[in-house]
Amino acid sequence: MASTCAGRSEEEVLISCHVCHPSLANDNLSAYRSGRELAQLLSGKDLRYSYRFVFLPATIGAITWLAQNRQTARRIKHGLVLTCIGDPGGFHYKKSRRGDADVDRAMAHALRHTGESFELLDFSPYGYDERQYCSPGFNLPIGCLDAQRLGHLSGVPHVRDNLEFIRPERLADLCA
Repeated sequence: MASTCAGRSEEEVLISCHVCHPSLANDNLSAYRSGRELAQLLSGKDLRYSYRFVFLPATIGAITWLAQNRQTARRIKHGLVLTCIGDPGGFHYKKSRRGDADVDRAMAHALRHTGESFELLDFSPYGYDERQYCSPGFNLPIGCLDAQRLGHLSGVPHVRDNLEFIRPERLADLCA
C-alpha cells in the first residue's frame, strides 16, 4: 500500500513502514499509525518535496518496491524507515549508508532538541528496510528511526508487544 502527498518538486521524501507481523503493536502498528498520521498532516499542504508513504512487508516488500520502482527511486532525496517507535525506550537513529545525508543531519538535530535520550548509530547491513534502500545499486539517503533495541519483542518472554506496551503520547509527539 502506498500514498503520496504532492509537492512543488518531483523530488521525493520516502517514509517506509513495515506491516507484516500479525498482533505486534510496537513492531508494526506504531510505525503504521505514525506514518498514516504524518501523511494526513501533510495532505493538502504547500510542500517543497513530494512525500511517498509505503506500507510494506519487511524486507521482501522493500526489495519488491525497489525492483518495480527504479525510476521513482531515483527521485528520492531523503527518506526514513519508521519501526518500533511506540515504546518508552529512547530513540535510536541509524544513519543512511552515506552517513552524511541531509536526513542524517536533520534527524541528529531533531533528536538533540527532543529533550529525550537518543542514540545515533552508524549504518550497518543489519536491521530493517534501510538495508534494502541503502543497498549497492540504489544507495538511497534513507535512515531508520526506532525506539528500542530488543528486536522483535514477541520473542522476549518478559515483554509482550501489545497495545499496553505502546505509549500513545510518544506517537502523538512524533508527529507534532
